Amino acid sequence: MAEMASDFINNVTHEFNTPLTTIRIGLTNLVVKVSKEDKLKMATTLDTLMRQVNRLDRLVNKAIDLSVFNQEEVILEEHFLEELMVQLEQDLGILVSESTVIQILMDENVKDVKALVNPFMFVTAVNNLVDNGLKYNKEPIKCIHIRLSMDGVNTVMMTVHDNGIGISHNQLPYIFTKGYRGKQEASSNGLGLGLFFVKEVMRIHRWKIDVKSGTQSGTTFSVSIPTI
Repeated sequence: MAEMASDFINNVTHEFNTPLTTIRIGLTNLVVKVSKEDKLKMATTLDTLMRQVNRLDRLVNKAIDLSVFNQEEVILEEHFLEELMVQLEQDLGILVSESTVIQILMDENVKDVKALVNPFMFVTAVNNLVDNGLKYNKEPIKCIHIRLSMDGVNTVMMTVHDNGIGISHNQLPYIFTKGYRGKQEASSNGLGLGLFFVKEVMRIHRWKIDVKSGTQSGTTFSVSIPTI
């Protein structure tokens, strides 16, 4: 399954290029037009869409190949965690609706904290966790809660909790395996690469990720982020 997933990604890479180019051009034109009309909210939404397209473009170019995860090629830079969470909040805001609630909370003592981060990988990894929490969720109102808090002196704990269907105990050891799709995922779209990507991002950053889940209590991912 892992080989099939990798082959599929490589095969569809070229097919993504044309629609991505078309979307980018259209959004660029809309951003210019809307900005002139000073419709701030719409301009912000379009800017978020453009950022998502650029993220897709980078993913396509890298083709989720294992070379993406060559630690020597990944640049980690100092960033305020608040800055990254603001970007994340804008990206996820487009998903919010009457049936979808996404809440991001930061303790006050985290707002001035920096960490060594690759912003693209970080935001994409959190997006993957949120996507899983919404995709495997049968509740009438789907809820995602993201929280950052200090865990000791030199560590920030980020938790991503959902009220989804949860992961059974016997599946937990395998969820970060490339190509793995649990029973709940058998009827859904996907190649089992989302959590594999998350795990690789954690490895490159030398962060620790834990997961707790139950079929009645949803899932909570906890990420330990060393500060600088």
